Amino acid sequence: MAAEFLRRNRTYRAEHAQMRERIASGAVAKNAAEAAFARRWGLSFRHGTG
Repeated sequence: MAAEFLRRNRTYRAEHAQMRERIASGAVAKNAAEAAFARRWGLSFRHGTG
C-alpha cells in the first residue's frame, strides 16, 4: 500500500526525478543523494543476498 501511495504522490515523483537528474549531472554522489531521499520519505530497503 505504501508503494502505491508513493507512486501516485506528485511531490514524491518530482523529488525523485530531481534527485536522478542531480545524480546524472554529477551534482551529488549517488549514495548520498539516495540516502538523503530515503530519509526524507521514510524509506527503508532490506539488503538481500541476491
